[in-house]
Amino acid sequence: MVVRSDNSTTAITILDLLDYDNDQNATDMLFDAEDAAPDTLIVEDGNELHITTTDTFTPGGTVTTDPSADGTDTVVDGDLHIDGTGTLSMGTNALSIGGDFNNEGTFSYSGGQTTTFTATAAGHTIEENTGNFDTLTFNGASGGWTTVSAVTVAGALTITAGNLTVGATDITVTGATSITGTLTLSSSTGTKTFTGNVTVNASGTWNNSGNAAVGLAGNLTNNQTFTAGSGVYTMSGTSKTISGTVAIPSLTISGTTQNDGTLTVSTALAGASTLTNGATGTLNIGQATVPLSGGTLTATASGNVVDYTAAAPNCKVVTYSTLKFTGSGTVVCTTITTVANLEMGGTASLTMANALAVSGTLTVSGGTFATGANLITLSSTGTPLVVSSGTFTATSGGTVLYTGNGATVKATTYHHLRLEPSSSSQQVLGAGTFTVNGNLTIGDGTNQGATAATNNPTINLLGNVTVAANAVYTKGSGTTTFKKGGTQTLTDSTTSKQDLGPVAVAAGGAAAITATLKVNDAQAIASSTTFTGATSYTPTANTLQLVAVQLRGGSITTDPTLTRNGVSYTVVRRYQGGGSAQRTLVIFRGMEASPGNGAYTITRGGSDTWNYARIVATEFANVDTSGSNGSGAILQNVVNHVATEANPTVAITMTTGSALFAQWATWDGGFTGTPRTGWTELQDNLVSGQYTAETQYYVATDTAAGVGWSETPAGSSSVIAVEILAASS
Repeated sequence: MVVRSDNSTTAITILDLLDYDNDQNATDMLFDAEDAAPDTLIVEDGNELHITTTDTFTPGGTVTTDPSADGTDTVVDGDLHIDGTGTLSMGTNALSIGGDFNNEGTFSYSGGQTTTFTATAAGHTIEENTGNFDTLTFNGASGGWTTVSAVTVAGALTITAGNLTVGATDITVTGATSITGTLTLSSSTGTKTFTGNVTVNASGTWNNSGNAAVGLAGNLTNNQTFTAGSGVYTMSGTSKTISGTVAIPSLTISGTTQNDGTLTVSTALAGASTLTNGATGTLNIGQATVPLSGGTLTATASGNVVDYTAAAPNCKVVTYSTLKFTGSGTVVCTTITTVANLEMGGTASLTMANALAVSGTLTVSGGTFATGANLITLSSTGTPLVVSSGTFTATSGGTVLYTGNGATVKATTYHHLRLEPSSSSQQVLGAGTFTVNGNLTIGDGTNQGATAATNNPTINLLGNVTVAANAVYTKGSGTTTFKKGGTQTLTDSTTSKQDLGPVAVAAGGAAAITATLKVNDAQAIASSTTFTGATSYTPTANTLQLVAVQLRGGSITTDPTLTRNGVSYTVVRRYQGGGSAQRTLVIFRGMEASPGNGAYTITRGGSDTWNYARIVATEFANVDTSGSNGSGAILQNVVNHVATEANPTVAITMTTGSALFAQWATWDGGFTGTPRTGWTELQDNLVSGQYTAETQYYVATDTAAGVGWSETPAGSSSVIAVEILAASS
């Protein structure tokens, strides 16, 4: 259907077409025009509405072309073509386009006008050129449209059904964008700007397959599928929100934005403005460097969660409600002093560099949390310390202080332990074995103390015990053992002295710990997921087996597993010197009452890659046999790495009568190791002129002797040292 005027100065209207439509000639006329409220023009199936150059069509009513079921270019069904200098002026009237839209001339409207695309097949194009749309809607089941020129939408963009693909062109939407169908950004060329709110509704899809940069100045809500691509998204505007589950690898905050959903930023969270994690928000940060380094992160709302998921992440120093580290590697998070909840997961390792107050729960569900030589205050009245599959390390000199009324105290290893409820409710000692390497304090001088009667734990004390005035300690049936083997002091300042229940004292003449090297196997394992040593042996019953594994590989982010004769061993510590997978040491522990014969097998964790492994197994006699799999014999562990040093050391405060096991390793050249005075060398093995494995142990006579060795020439080396508790006599 061609709209043309013999008098180009006079605009054509629908009323001009009434006498020439298919009401008068159903065979030859291709449209139906009606004088109604509003006037209507409907172009018949199989035809294009064509406005000739120099002519103007001002319908004065609604215009509809037939929905096309074929997007082939040669099929003109439902197309609208404004030719040359032609003009289509819709005013406020609705326009429904069933096929392609090709505007070579002028397309104009008045405020409130809506254009709807209704095709039911893919392959249609939109060429807007110099015009723009007011309200733009796509509503064609299975319809597909691609922009071939810049598109500007002054009002709202609504994709009810079908797929709008924005190719290598600009798109600017001033109003709200609502997606129930699919919006595809297929090219990184062109500016993609959405000034109003963007909502992906149920059944809707946002697909940035072209990895385009996207500007968002309104709210972002996802209720279905949001595929962000790798382009940078920039959130601008004031008091904008992110809702639903949204994963954007690179996000820049240039306005004030609040996350109320689950927002995952895996690559870069940047910007100079403010991101607030709302009370219902979960923010997952995957970058290793400090996020929002030039901006502000607000994470104080009760219930919000910030989770650092990267390898060796650097956290932003702010006040957090719930702070999590579930990635891997060593966490750098200095001067964090207060938090409602702190959780360690994955294989991440955090050693506190300062005092920390946790008002909720400190959870170690993976990885390692080490107190450092600091005060860790746990004030929850519930269970403030939860350790499941991770490692809680009570560093020498560190103190754990429980202040919650009626709180359950975790049975684990502490250095200094203080049980000081803030009112008359006793704290409850949990089930299992307590080992206190430093001093134990019960009560704060005013309030109640603790009860062992509920769970009857075993308590091993290696330092002094103080029961403060007004404290009450309720004994259990478990044994409290003073295990130092030397002088320990019990100070009870209560009026009626407290009964500790069954008490044992380790005599000073207990047998000294002895060590015997049992296995020293190595092999290149580049193409295998497991390594089974060549040495089979039967351990001595109830001795502590410490198995040191030295690994070299391209990617080691998870703990390996170690088995022998069907028995699984437990990881004491995994350490990567300098943070490099090329320098990985793992110490395993095990203890069996009825051991069988077999060789050690180490298996890679996850998708890790290795190219070399060494297994060094040492058997320790006369050790504590409480706990499971040798746990009662382990007091603490320390690590260190030096880049170039002839006499590397690491400080540790030991318990008299205990022993230190140290596994040193070098990677950078052929070194010869020499143990320090008082240490016994179990093995010193050089592989291929480059990798040295050095195993030593030391029975404490000087409790501040520390760990050290000498190497020639000076080079890069790492160590894990494990302190072992002697058996009571």
